[in-house]
Amino acid sequence: DRFCPLGMGGKNKLVSDLLINNKVPAGWRDGVPLLTRADDSIVWVCGQRIDQGARVQDTTSQVAIVRLTVKE
Repeated sequence: DRFCPLGMGGKNKLVSDLLINNKVPAGWRDGVPLLTRADDSIVWVCGQRIDQGARVQDTTSQVAIVRLTVKE
């Protein structure tokens, strides 16, 4: 899966590469949740980065507040 992380100038990145670069342990990577749109495009790699297209802009009229809670 690819997405455009905020702050990367619109460049696409593999989710797996993002998780590796952020030093997420290999055993945890498959369990990182992804928030997606109805078309399955990635909005947020939870706990990591949001997609460039999901950023709040001057023209933004609505936002969604999403909280990720991890239970042990």
